[in-house]
Amino acid sequence: SGEPVFPFDYDNIQRFSPAGELPDAMDRQIDSDFARLEDLIAEAQENAAPRAPLSSVTAPQILQLGAERGNRLRYAINTNITHEYAADPAQLSLPNFDEGAEPAGGDLLLPNGYARILPALGAPDELLTGHVVRRITTSGTGVTLSTNHGELSGEAAVVTLPLGVLKSGSVRFSPALPAAHRLAIARLGSGTLNKLFLRFPRVAWPTDPLLFGYVSHGWWEEWVNFAPVTGQPVLLGFNAGAIARQSENLSDRQLVESAMTVLRKMLGNSLPQPVEVVATRWSRDPFAYGAYSHYAPGSSPQDRMNLSLPILNRLVFAGEACSIEHPATVHGALSSGRKAAELLLRLI
Repeated sequence: SGEPVFPFDYDNIQRFSPAGELPDAMDRQIDSDFARLEDLIAEAQENAAPRAPLSSVTAPQILQLGAERGNRLRYAINTNITHEYAADPAQLSLPNFDEGAEPAGGDLLLPNGYARILPALGAPDELLTGHVVRRITTSGTGVTLSTNHGELSGEAAVVTLPLGVLKSGSVRFSPALPAAHRLAIARLGSGTLNKLFLRFPRVAWPTDPLLFGYVSHGWWEEWVNFAPVTGQPVLLGFNAGAIARQSENLSDRQLVESAMTVLRKMLGNSLPQPVEVVATRWSRDPFAYGAYSHYAPGSSPQDRMNLSLPILNRLVFAGEACSIEHPATVHGALSSGRKAAELLLRLI
């Protein structure tokens, strides 16, 4: 689309604890302890029971290292696994949580945001906004959507409802979905990763690191520094899994208060109050009910395959939850949508 991109290096991180910046030796120990854990996980995956949770490997390792070192490993698990898969190790399948193709190339940030990509993907004048779908009726001759603005009919449909919405049952299907689809929806997990964007009156922190890490008690342990990315005085904090769901009970003011306590411990008491705040609450959003999918204990790539099967040769699900190679990603969602459309064009 010709939009600018910013290569993002996750190793460019400055870590802190409540006692101040982490010494280099402690920094290296976190990385080596986590690398050892990854080896142990890979070994355990070889003979893992289908319903075994990832926590069956992570929890004993945290305990084994003792209080302080164990807590630093817990931080590494939180920022590398819980934040990545939007779920805690107890909610992730040990044999399958990291299934998928290894992505080619590095990570890129889009400084101007995803919204700029939409016009490049298709004709904006064909987009209908404000239409809330209540029911999807499929027959051998076509698909009808019942919305808050009446009915829309077509020969076929690609349905990209998020997995969380499918799980909630807020959109009815007539006839009921086939058993394989219902089972896939029930088995796959829908996780939560929430973001808190804070804009400050000025950049009052180091501009070199792309990330700030805070080894503490689970909250606000990972921050993205937008000063080197966009030149803007913006910090982005993450919470995932159970902590992310708890965070949704807090008002924006309470979230800022909680986050600023951590930020001032890292970046100094002179850090000014933010002037603008944007907080996500994905598991409460009725058009999402979660951030993206993960492999819950008992689920497997077969569930994603089953969710992608055509229904009456007229309806196909698509989205990141249907991507076997790249679940939980934007490119996974895009390629899944293209595959679904190509399949329908062959079928009808």
